[in-house]
Amino acid sequence: MQSAAGWDWVAPVSDRNTGLWDRVSLGLTFGEHSPSTTESDITRPDVKTGSYPCAAPRMILTNPAVFTEELLRDSNSSTDQPGSSGARLRAVVSVLNLANAAYACELEVQVSIRHESSELDRDEAQPIITESSKIYSVPPIRAALGTETELSLDLFLAPKDLTLWWPHTFLGDDSDTTGPGLTRRPHLYTAIFSLRNPSAATLVYHSTSLAFGVRAVDSFYDETIQARAFTVNGKPLYIEGGNWITTDAMLRFATDRERYREEVALHVAMGLNLIRVWGGGITETRGFYDACDRAGIFVYQEFWMTGTLLVVYFLLCNFLMTPRD
Repeated sequence: MQSAAGWDWVAPVSDRNTGLWDRVSLGLTFGEHSPSTTESDITRPDVKTGSYPCAAPRMILTNPAVFTEELLRDSNSSTDQPGSSGARLRAVVSVLNLANAAYACELEVQVSIRHESSELDRDEAQPIITESSKIYSVPPIRAALGTETELSLDLFLAPKDLTLWWPHTFLGDDSDTTGPGLTRRPHLYTAIFSLRNPSAATLVYHSTSLAFGVRAVDSFYDETIQARAFTVNGKPLYIEGGNWITTDAMLRFATDRERYREEVALHVAMGLNLIRVWGGGITETRGFYDACDRAGIFVYQEFWMTGTLLVVYFLLCNFLMTPRD
């Protein structure tokens, strides 16, 4: 964190944030079944313990993400709103093979869909909530020894399953929608990524999940105001932002998701819909970005090399590696 060296608003931090921070864990990076162990042996758990008799190949999923590719419009609709014909998404995840051999694997992505009915539950006086899911998969691949392979998968959400993500400053603004249950809010879906053995569906090498929103953000140069203008889901967006350095100079609360939620909520209470993460701080933890997603806050992310020794950085290393990571 650059600001640990001292800035015009903070004294230098001793030892410059050295040491462990964020979540720290230990994991097994190697554990294969013996050649004499059959695939059926692996997938049959012990009756008493419920565990498998031998370790499965160490295959893990990293960097899961879901991107909104396009909100489809229905030209025959009276409203022709973005998403009126559904949405095209793209799920991306990397398969890291830490085993000592190549293994076949198959990626499955399950998207949980939450339906909010216009009818009220008689007992709770709340909308009736039903949940369903869509499952997508890609053809099996063979992950080579010690490699990291990126897999992508095209997803589609039909209009009946689609609820867009909106910043919280649009909350309650449903003047151009029809029917109940369409109030704009920062709606999130859940995607579960599972890496399976294609010849033994019950054997899951690894699984991970993330929450994501479906939205389209665009910008254009507005001749009237002589400046860049932004839209979200086809609607004009007035950006009101605040600056974020980090939650703590010593990074002591990087795993405190509740603290992140409370601090992001302060920005919501001020009527802000964007947080600029200053380049002299850190690329924040997952807890921060999740809090912003759930609160309906955009994030303008800077990186540490945006303002210091830029030419030297270009010469010494791959400039694009840091933001990609």
